[in-house]
Amino acid sequence: MAATQCLLGRRSTQVASQASTWRSSPEERAPEVAETCGDTDFPAPSPPAAAAHPFLLPPQNTTQNKQLSGTPERPRLAVFRTNEHIYAQVIDDVAGRTLAAASTLTPEIKQALTAGGEDGALSTRSVAAAEAVGKKIAELCSAKGIATVAYDRGGFAYHGRISALADAAREGGLQF
Repeated sequence: MAATQCLLGRRSTQVASQASTWRSSPEERAPEVAETCGDTDFPAPSPPAAAAHPFLLPPQNTTQNKQLSGTPERPRLAVFRTNEHIYAQVIDDVAGRTLAAASTLTPEIKQALTAGGEDGALSTRSVAAAEAVGKKIAELCSAKGIATVAYDRGGFAYHGRISALADAAREGGLQF
């Protein structure tokens, strides 16, 4: 519980580690302040505020992940994008297993992107690289007998590399 003290006419507060120990209204807190300071002029301390730091907020894709769930009949095609690479996984959320995965770091795709040498090499950041990943993931899924998936863009806007990967996967035979 919070303990208050009077020091030179002002009070200092030691905050308890849990906000649930605070009394909810000023009327409920007034006896404690009167006991320790001898007056009720000052409002009692309020509970610590919720963290307002942007890094402590939940990620944007949590609502989408609640709506999408991969099943054995229709697994989830999850896409993750960084500035340098793009990754795709086909996931069965019921069993908690990854059924197929491809990225710009996959040796076959990486070799295909750099096949033209230094002058003709494609960047792993390009739309063409995302299309190569989409074709590869469709090929892996067809080899495992997966025809239908739920597309999870992972909170990224359906634009650029994210849409290019989806279009290439559709061309490769996946339905979503």
